[in-house]
Amino acid sequence: MTDRIPNYYIAWFLVIIAALLMHNLVNSRAGRALRSIHGNEDAAEAMGIDTARYKLHLFRDQRGVGLDRRNLPHPFLTAASAHPRHPS
Repeated sequence: MTDRIPNYYIAWFLVIIAALLMHNLVNSRAGRALRSIHGNEDAAEAMGIDTARYKLHLFRDQRGVGLDRRNLPHPFLTAASAHPRHPS
């Protein structure tokens, strides 16, 4: 049980970092552009925002935010694996 504690802190650290990055994104110039695209894409383009560029950057950057089993340093997440560690 005690060997899982460092992984717990690592996971929470990653969650806090992701939350801080998202907070900074919302308050940045790019975040305002994304909110305007979300509100009305045609109006955002009329205001001079390159919507295709922002959508492409968002699509590219979202893979860094999504944490899945491969990104977490957690050796106990093998229950859903196609190849279990200890085959019976």
